[in-house]
Amino acid sequence: MGHTHGSGDGHDHKDEHGKTKRSGGHAHGHGLTPGSRNKRRLAVVLSLTTLFMAAEVVGGLYTKSLALLADAAHMLTDAGGLALALFAIWFAEKPATPERTYGYYRAEILAALANAVVLIGISGLILYEAYARLRTPPSVASKPMLAIAALGLVVNVVGLTILRGGSRDSLNMQGAYFELLSDALTSVGVLVAAGIMWVTGWYYADPLISVGIGLFILPRTWVYAMSLHAVLKDDAGHDEVCLAIRQHARSAFKINHSTVQVERACCPPAETHS
Repeated sequence: MGHTHGSGDGHDHKDEHGKTKRSGGHAHGHGLTPGSRNKRRLAVVLSLTTLFMAAEVVGGLYTKSLALLADAAHMLTDAGGLALALFAIWFAEKPATPERTYGYYRAEILAALANAVVLIGISGLILYEAYARLRTPPSVASKPMLAIAALGLVVNVVGLTILRGGSRDSLNMQGAYFELLSDALTSVGVLVAAGIMWVTGWYYADPLISVGIGLFILPRTWVYAMSLHAVLKDDAGHDEVCLAIRQHARSAFKINHSTVQVERACCPPAETHS
């Protein structure tokens, strides 16, 4: 991740309110980011996720279910990812400066990376506790566990419905959507474990499903993303170059998420790096 130092070829002018603005050169803003149009959706889903996560922790402790606690941990990563997404959107909306002509839009990629690191740590804790419980599985109150897991699935479906419309707008919106989708699948796993224990009394189902949840989380931690700077030739079109770069990154390097900063040749090569 890098930033670009702007050149001093712009000039100042006054707007109708008498405020000084910078024009010319390449110290410019990029308006609203795609993620900024989805702040309300993220905030609503974050509230729902956080409230149910707390309820699931209480339920997991009451029922002695590691699977519920594992699902709560997964919901914690969901809440963290949503909070990071909101923070990154706020940060990305900060105006560009002569030192950072692309503003702070790359913060969204950093937020996705931080969320991936948290997921790895949570997965390790789940797997460690599941190993201990496989040796001596405690009895679990399966009926309350079943009810809580069913409610969790409903919360996830509601969140997915809210986020679905903006899931293609940005890296963080897509990441938030897929995290909720994976959490919905883990809620199904918890339902299965609760049903097995309720019917058969086989309490090994709880740590086994917990292992599955921990292993299911891990693949979500690998983030392919690219942030780069491109200098245009005089006859090159902005949109055409951005599209060509993204298509090449996808076909040649399997990178589906790229943030492309485009400038004209006025930007000194020594001052640009990615």
